[in-house]
Amino acid sequence: MKKLVFAVLGVGLIFSSCSEADKSEASVKDADKKPTACECAKANQTGGSKMLELCKELRADSTFDEEYRRCVAAEITGKDPSKVKLVDSDKIKLTFPNDGQYLILPDESKITWTGNKLSAKHTGTVKIQSGSITITDSEIVSGTVAIDMTSITNNDLESDKAAKLEKHLKSEDFFDVTKFSSASFTFKEAKFIHNKAVVEGDLTIKGKTNPVQINLMYSAQGDEAMMMTGAFIFDRSKFDVRFGSESFFDNLGDNLIKDHIMMKFDVKAAK
Repeated sequence: MKKLVFAVLGVGLIFSSCSEADKSEASVKDADKKPTACECAKANQTGGSKMLELCKELRADSTFDEEYRRCVAAEITGKDPSKVKLVDSDKIKLTFPNDGQYLILPDESKITWTGNKLSAKHTGTVKIQSGSITITDSEIVSGTVAIDMTSITNNDLESDKAAKLEKHLKSEDFFDVTKFSSASFTFKEAKFIHNKAVVEGDLTIKGKTNPVQINLMYSAQGDEAMMMTGAFIFDRSKFDVRFGSESFFDNLGDNLIKDHIMMKFDVKAAK
């Protein structure tokens, strides 16, 4: 039986070239610049190619790799890395949903978003409108999700500041929800390894469609329901969300808002 969850980031190391006389000093500097395990876990969102390469080399150390996996799980679940319990997936017995079509239950599902500025980040939620998932031979073979963009909320600021940010996110500067009230995701295919999968699909925001890759896990909730959890990152600049984006504007300084937005989801669906 093929099964589904998270795809882990691929990464590697860049070596600085230097003269024999400078090697000792360079190695000290390189050591000072080594990213932490959690910085490596965020590399797909904020790191450049040099960091990705360096992280791959660091993960050759088993202790570093274990902490890295904790940080990846923390990114997905929102937990503190120190509170993440790692379990060998081969020791977990998953119960997969019965074949059939499942309708997403919006009131029992949630999506959490995280966006980053240079020196801060904001988090919040957005609601699912509707959707369906089809299971055949214990695999997801099709799926669609409609997202209510008018429901964007912020949960890390005080009420008045949160309301101001929410209004801005809904404006033409960002998601223009008056004109584009819904976003959507459509399943295309998935690659399965044991109980893990990387799902490919199309994300549509502001009328623009681009491919995204989603890491997810699902399991049965009784005979007639299922749960699906996971995360994905999308580049807002590809959906014409321009405000504060270095992809469109130069010399933004502290006003720069990073293009990559992380979405984590917990979805319940029933036949």
